[in-house]
Amino acid sequence: MSIAIKVSIFSNVAILIPQWLKNRPAPPVKKLKQVLVSENMLPAFLVRRKITLFLLLLLLPNASSVKLPEEWKTIIGRALEAWMKNPESFPDRVPGAYFGSLQRDHCKIPDIVIWDPLTQFQIDLACPSCKEPRTLLRAVRWKDGQTYYDQPRMLFCIQRQVILVSRVYRCCNDHQVLAHDAGILELVADNIEVPFVLFHQHGVTRDLFRYIMSHIHAGLRFTDIERLLGQLYNDTLAFDQSKSFSLINAPQDTFINTNTKTNQRQIQYPGRRLITNCFLRCYFEQEHMYSQRMSQLPCVWL
Repeated sequence: MSIAIKVSIFSNVAILIPQWLKNRPAPPVKKLKQVLVSENMLPAFLVRRKITLFLLLLLLPNASSVKLPEEWKTIIGRALEAWMKNPESFPDRVPGAYFGSLQRDHCKIPDIVIWDPLTQFQIDLACPSCKEPRTLLRAVRWKDGQTYYDQPRMLFCIQRQVILVSRVYRCCNDHQVLAHDAGILELVADNIEVPFVLFHQHGVTRDLFRYIMSHIHAGLRFTDIERLLGQLYNDTLAFDQSKSFSLINAPQDTFINTNTKTNQRQIQYPGRRLITNCFLRCYFEQEHMYSQRMSQLPCVWL
């Protein structure tokens, strides 16, 4: 085939293609209700979203709680029975071993912090979830670990962890509020010193909070404070083990390892993130004092 014939065929095809595209019928336009979510589909869509949010809310409380051994549940029940007899004079923190039995792990039972400001301080608490007018709360049950959804929270203290056992309140509108809820703590913070400080996943006792801030004000680095707390926890673990061995008449030369690296899998102690959260919480609680002080300083000092 000669070059002239090839050029002629190519030119004819080039002319016919635009004409064919021009005469080709346009594709049918899809209806708008097929592209967008129709009104009939919205209820099912919203129901699925609500179910997902409900499942997430069920999982969030358990992210910061702990599943207790059966012996600990029994000890918490005994402590609550003693607390109910005289809640106003009962100490904020009681040793869990006081309500336990003389067994090998007797000394490993953590202390218990019982928190029920409605009963302890004889005050009226308004439901923070209600709209105006707010209804009063009443106590219904404990976060004592007896059910899966009533697991207590674990708090870090200076030498060991403690258990936070708090009340569950309910109002006339069927709103359930925890006694350590942020809305409840704001209501009682002006008149009562809350014995703990809570974060998203962890919490600390007020003693540990002051201990950390004192070391920060003294100039210690966060890593040094973390190492110091880790050693304190390991020393306490070694002491508890030696005391447990003495209860079962173990040999006196039983080796007790106090090395942090060796025992780091057995215990959990406050880390750098928790120390940072304590520092930020202290700053935001006193931010208004810093602002007031800076506004009083003269320009020459600045």
